[in-house]
Formats: sequence, structure tokens, C-alpha cells
Amino acid sequence: MALWRTLHDLSGIWGLMLLCPLYLFALLRGDPTGRALAHVLAAGASLGTMLATIEAGPMQQASEGQLGLDTLLLAAQIVLSLRSLRHYPIAIAAAQLQIVLIDAFAWAGLIAQPATALWLGGLLGAIQLGVFSYGVITHRTPRRSRAIRAEFDAQTGQTA
Repeated sequence: MALWRTLHDLSGIWGLMLLCPLYLFALLRGDPTGRALAHVLAAGASLGTMLATIEAGPMQQASEGQLGLDTLLLAAQIVLSLRSLRHYPIAIAAAQLQIVLIDAFAWAGLIAQPATALWLGGLLGAIQLGVFSYGVITHRTPRRSRAIRAEFDAQTGQTA
């Protein structure tokens, strides 16, 4: 959510448009895990942008709403990563756990500069989007070793 707060501070509501192409690609070409994660990330992005718009002043300390929303997103991502056969949801949930910890430290006043917490959370949010896009794209590209093995098995009449 800190990524959307930082983008809102820098570019307004247009920062939310960064997720739209990736969201549409995941809905059209993704597996069920990719589609579910796309819904969770889109809900977090839209709610995070609305929360950043409602709360007054840029670069402020983490609020209870931000901490609660990030914790809710963490719970949803943990459930999805436990149900998935893929590995990339685990990395996304791990980054979300770090975001929740940063929010908790900032809310408790253990991070002195509000900009530090926002930029750390924004960096982790960018890592989440990168891992998500990598996971969705690599799911769609066939692996060469599997294709060669299937072709070899078809020529020899063997089953794998």
C-alpha cells in the first residue's frame, strides 16, 4: 500500500494506472492463482489510493487504516500462497509481511522519518509487482525442456 501512497504523492491518481495493464494481462492469460492475486493487488491498490486521498498531507506517519489494510492484504496473500502450486505467491506474501512490519514500526514511532517508511514500503511494493509480473508471464511461456521431452516421447512412443 505504501507504493500507492508514494505514487499518489508524486503523480496523483494516475499512479494507479500502472497496475491496469498487468491486471488485465493476469485476468486474460493468468492461471487461477494469478487471477486471484491480481484481484487482491488491485483491491489493495484502489483502497490504498483512496486512503491516501482521504488522509490529509503527504509523507505522514503510518495510520491505523494503513496498518489494518496492509494486514488484511497479508492475510489474503498468505491464504492464496498456501493454496497455490506456484512459488511466486510466497515471495509476494513475504514482501507484504515486511510492509506490515514497516507500518507497525512507523505507527509505533520507531521510524523517525515518515518518508523512510513510505519509500521502504514503496520499494517492497515495486518488488511485489515485479515478482507478480514475472510469475504471471513465466506461467504463460512454455519451458523448452518440457516441450523437447514431450516431442521426444511422442516420437518414441514412450510415456513420461
